Amino acid sequence: MKVLITGGKGRLGTALAVQMQPKHTVTSIDVDELDVTDYAATQHAIASAAPDVVIHCAAWTDVDGCARDPERAMVINGVGA
Repeated sequence: MKVLITGGKGRLGTALAVQMQPKHTVTSIDVDELDVTDYAATQHAIASAAPDVVIHCAAWTDVDGCARDPERAMVINGVGA
């Protein structure tokens, strides 16, 4: 199975890739490669990878930053999802 993991450099994305790679073909992408709030770029990344499944682990995990900027948090963690 071909798997695409967003947030691939984060703790969860990294752990999932390690666990899945022995059995599956895993492509991991992170914020430096994909802005999940950019719908067209996200569709392009998914189409390019042609995965059977997408596991979305990308998020803004800075709790204090999210509290200071709830609008940005909603765009990244809500709309991005």
